[in-house]
Amino acid sequence: CDQVLWLDHGQMRGLGDTDTVLAGYETHVRLLDAPQKAPEVSSTQSEWADLPDGTVAPKWVAGDRRAGLLDVVVNGLKGDGGSSNGAPMALTGSDLIIRVRAVSVSNETPSIGVMLEQFQGVGITSVATHAEGVKPTAVKFKDGLTTWQVTLTFSNLPLHSGQYSLSFYLFDSQGLVVYDEWKDYIQFQWVSPSLTPGLVRLPHQWS
Repeated sequence: CDQVLWLDHGQMRGLGDTDTVLAGYETHVRLLDAPQKAPEVSSTQSEWADLPDGTVAPKWVAGDRRAGLLDVVVNGLKGDGGSSNGAPMALTGSDLIIRVRAVSVSNETPSIGVMLEQFQGVGITSVATHAEGVKPTAVKFKDGLTTWQVTLTFSNLPLHSGQYSLSFYLFDSQGLVVYDEWKDYIQFQWVSPSLTPGLVRLPHQWS
């Protein structure tokens, strides 16, 4: 069937195309089996102060902290959900494109890490610039502050339909010191064109 109605104790929980409704139902069942508290966002805009030229820097930048995550933009996300209310946004298009910015009080090139997980489930993959020989680009200098930027693209996202979360990390240049962590900062739902179950689509061939 191409349309599904999800009823929970007589109340409608979902109505729509099969993949979208089943993705929500699968997440619901998994959370019932392993209840966890709601994800927490460790850094929010309220912790950042605007400088006169529009640059955003942490209020505590002159203290012990040497660097912090600034903002994250994910192309193709639709909806008003996310970590604020637990309702995932929908990812449109076949590519997951993520731009991450960070700020530091020195010219040391930091490392930026991204982790993709099944929403409150298993980890899928983690990547970091220092581990792959990539250097974030320095895009602005002011009053001893440096803003760093990097863009990460997962082309033809090889995930099956479901709900997923993205976490972001800022390390020193060698990936040894954690400067900042935004755990489960973005939640999204992805509907795969494939109708088969699973978590990821692995390259394969039939013979």
